[in-house]
Amino acid sequence: MSTETFDEAVIERRCNVKRLNSWQKFKWNCLGTLALILGIIGAVLPVMPTVPFVLAAVSCYSRGSDRMYNMLVSNRLFGKMISDYAEGRGTSKIVKALSLTFLWISLTASFILFNLSNLFLIVYIIVGTIITIHVIRLPVKS
Repeated sequence: MSTETFDEAVIERRCNVKRLNSWQKFKWNCLGTLALILGIIGAVLPVMPTVPFVLAAVSCYSRGSDRMYNMLVSNRLFGKMISDYAEGRGTSKIVKALSLTFLWISLTASFILFNLSNLFLIVYIIVGTIITIHVIRLPVKS
């Protein structure tokens, strides 16, 4: 395991923003904004994830805008989540249990309430299982 911090690792691996032309920066910023909007929506809607979209936004902004990148990684709501996830520090057992409980309740409720077909049930079970495996495999924060 490397001893470099999250910020050092990102700075080392990310595109040099100064080398990108304005069109390339614009594309990365649009993608980052879209991902961030989806992440915010995911914080409200139970069937959409938040973390993957916020991490995607960080990745896009690291290529398109130093200002937006710094805003996200230092944000009081998302900053800790981003650095914990990126540095592999994981999460607490309570957060794991709550997230998995909320995931399965929301998937079940949306399937029942929206009267979806059996194909959606299969997709929900597959997606829910993949997310569950991912969350279980996250390290437990001490």
